[in-house]
Amino acid sequence: MVNPTVQYGPYAHGDDIKTSIRGRRTGLDMNDALVGHSGIREQYEIWNAGSTATTTNSTAQIAASGISYMETSTASTFYMPAPAAKYVGGYKTLSFASTGGGNIEVDLISGYFRTSASSTWIKMTFVPVSGALFGSADFQCLQSASTAYYWALIGSTGGTGSGSTHIVFS
Repeated sequence: MVNPTVQYGPYAHGDDIKTSIRGRRTGLDMNDALVGHSGIREQYEIWNAGSTATTTNSTAQIAASGISYMETSTASTFYMPAPAAKYVGGYKTLSFASTGGGNIEVDLISGYFRTSASSTWIKMTFVPVSGALFGSADFQCLQSASTAYYWALIGSTGGTGSGSTHIVFS
């Protein structure tokens, strides 16, 4: 078999590999960054109104990494672990759907969310503009120069029309 030579083919980064994990398909470059892979799989969890965490002490909290899909038919509150050193650089996606049109609230157990305007908040609420609620928000755990940790909002999407939404931080 002849390796493809097209740009960004399955072996596009083969020459960057310094430590092989699986031949020229996957490996580490000189900075120990993973190269050669076509994508990353994240852990995935599904939440509904019946499994919503009810207090900050609850063992049922959304995961601090991966994707959390929150599907409810009523307004619901979810609790998310605080940003911490062990999560720095990690990504978290919150995806939501509420057919009943109620707010979906995500409260940090401690620590804070941070927006691009450098505002800090402990609570995030997805609010339907009208009708049902659909969309997602992406976060990355970062550390400030003063060693404070926060979940930084790096992107969000919402549905259109009757499913449009906005995010309120408080």
